[in-house]
Amino acid sequence: PELEQMILSMMQKQNNINKSEESKQPHTKKSKLTSTGKPKAQAAEPIRSLEDSKKIQDYFYNKQSDRDMMMFSVGISVGLRISDLLSLRFSDVMYDDYTFKPYIDIVEQKTDKVTHTALDDCLITKSVIDAIELYMCSLEHKPNMDDYLFPSQKGGHLDTRSAHKILKKMSRDLGLDKKYNIGTHSLRKTFGYWTIKLNPNDNNALIGLQAMYHHSSERTTLGYTGITKDETRAFRNKLSDFYESVI
Repeated sequence: PELEQMILSMMQKQNNINKSEESKQPHTKKSKLTSTGKPKAQAAEPIRSLEDSKKIQDYFYNKQSDRDMMMFSVGISVGLRISDLLSLRFSDVMYDDYTFKPYIDIVEQKTDKVTHTALDDCLITKSVIDAIELYMCSLEHKPNMDDYLFPSQKGGHLDTRSAHKILKKMSRDLGLDKKYNIGTHSLRKTFGYWTIKLNPNDNNALIGLQAMYHHSSERTTLGYTGITKDETRAFRNKLSDFYESVI
């Protein structure tokens, strides 16, 4: 498959680069601690199992945390940066008559780029609509269009730090912290991971993600979504199986 060949080629190029850099520099072991002595933060990972995604949705549903379930469901469905996701208002996803727009059209806070382009329409899919409608059913009154989609009890919208705590607690409660390092970036990464997994031989899926993430290379996108890590594990397992069969 073209995608597998591309990953192999990228891995080989990176190995060559790493070897070249190692030959020029003395070997030093990287510290796992920050300058203040605290453990360095580990990169958030995508949810690699659809069963685990369902467990997370059920967890929030059973806790009657409709806002948090909506945050997770919408987050893995649209792939926005967490800061852009949490700052959404109802007017960003629906019209004044409460019918849904075809896509979310916002300016990303980090890049000041409008997300609606030919390559990266932020579509409002059925999974997004279902999550929002379920949340709206839990409200006493219909929301105003200026209301935040993810309100905070303190006023304004839920902030990134609070969202991170919500996801970390969920991860611990479900025992998923032993399987993944779940954080706010996991939502955006899960969107990308499954986009590629469901379109394994479609390079346009990878190109579209690269454009949406504003990455400079396809290799960066593959690494960010966790695909490179998955493929590396698969290649190593294949090699191990080969050794066992001949040695």
